[in-house]
Amino acid sequence: MKSVFVVVLLAGCVAVGYASATEVDTRVADETRSGLILGSIGPDDRLLSNTNHEVEAALYVVQTQEVLIRAVEYSNITSIRVTEVGTSQEPSISILEGGLRSNFVRFLFRSQKGRAYSFNVRIHGTIGC
Repeated sequence: MKSVFVVVLLAGCVAVGYASATEVDTRVADETRSGLILGSIGPDDRLLSNTNHEVEAALYVVQTQEVLIRAVEYSNITSIRVTEVGTSQEPSISILEGGLRSNFVRFLFRSQKGRAYSFNVRIHGTIGC
């Protein structure tokens, strides 16, 4: 009876050790992803725009794309959230003009040579009538 208990206890320890050794730390993946976070989302803010921008990889080519997102004339952007979707390809993103406290924003998306990119862009703001 004691030997059965020891075997079961040993099997449990092996299972727990294996499970903890094969865990993936998701914090590392989030810290290495490309993206952009500006401003904050307040209680009176609304989602003004939610778009996806994706380009497939092309051999030996750096993909660039300018994107203009314009809200209504009487809106005020308070938060810009750009997150990379899927496997990280290490692209870059920059704001060319507009942005916070404006009603438009122009982005420049740029891939690494021979790589793709995929971004989700969420813009929050207030609407004053």
